[in-house]
Amino acid sequence: MGNVLGRSVEKSKRVIWCDTEGGVRGVPLWDVAFIDEAAGEALQAIRMFNPSLAHKAGRAKLRKSMPLSVYCSALKTSSSVVSTHARKPDGSWGSAVYRVTASDIKSLVTSFLTERRGCVLSAWNMRAHDKHVLVREVGTDVVAGMVLWDALPW
Repeated sequence: MGNVLGRSVEKSKRVIWCDTEGGVRGVPLWDVAFIDEAAGEALQAIRMFNPSLAHKAGRAKLRKSMPLSVYCSALKTSSSVVSTHARKPDGSWGSAVYRVTASDIKSLVTSFLTERRGCVLSAWNMRAHDKHVLVREVGTDVVAGMVLWDALPW
């Protein structure tokens, strides 16, 4: 689960909130969102998703949450999309930057988490859901490099 005492102060002050969609009962992981909080840095949200892997209702949600041209491009080429959202000083979220990529969700998530090794990774119901989805997707070694916190207290 990660070593709290062996982490640098810089790592200790970074918390990444995580939410996953898919990855259970034979459904591929099709959407992962991270909110990256670090002391002294602007709050940002990173979302990695692949519309071609989503079920019908998931595709409809994705279609409504991004520019239609990005959605159609990703769906047509079975590509993943990475969207980055930055928090403005007034507390509102700025417009997103979308990037269609040939990388799969596994590679994108692995790269993101590996770069932040030793940081706190938190999710609502991490112990019962997100941890298992992430381990299946990126492997035990990558997940073990994070300090996992469950925001659900029981």
